[in-house]
Amino acid sequence: MNIKKQDIQKIILRDFSWVPKLNNKLHVVDNEYISISKTFVLNTIKHDEWLKREISYRPDVFDCDDYVMYLKCKLSKLFVNDNQKLPAALGFIITDRHAFNFSIDYEGRIIIYDTVATKLELNPTKFKIFLDYKPGNTVKLMYI
Repeated sequence: MNIKKQDIQKIILRDFSWVPKLNNKLHVVDNEYISISKTFVLNTIKHDEWLKREISYRPDVFDCDDYVMYLKCKLSKLFVNDNQKLPAALGFIITDRHAFNFSIDYEGRIIIYDTVATKLELNPTKFKIFLDYKPGNTVKLMYI
């Protein structure tokens, strides 16, 4: 399913309405995206050598923020190789203490992934807890 930029923004603003000044932190950079399944994202994470924590994780060198950007680039490369006309609906969230990926599936739902721990959250009412959102650990950037 294709999702237009303005619809991506609406979905994110709906599910993250509790983030103050989210419009200033949200960057939706392309005009349209292709939704992706959580299975596709999880399989990509689980089968990539660089995303295996025991092999590549190095604090400050290749840690959570690097994992999320690497996964974003990896999916872009897969989409180029598959001759897709639009990018994957996959982005990342940077908080004060951690970084997460998120995707938008075929039903217009956001899924958040802790890429380092290979965990995910599907329920928007639990996003705040999953991100450990609190004073001192707020959302700094959302990029897709």
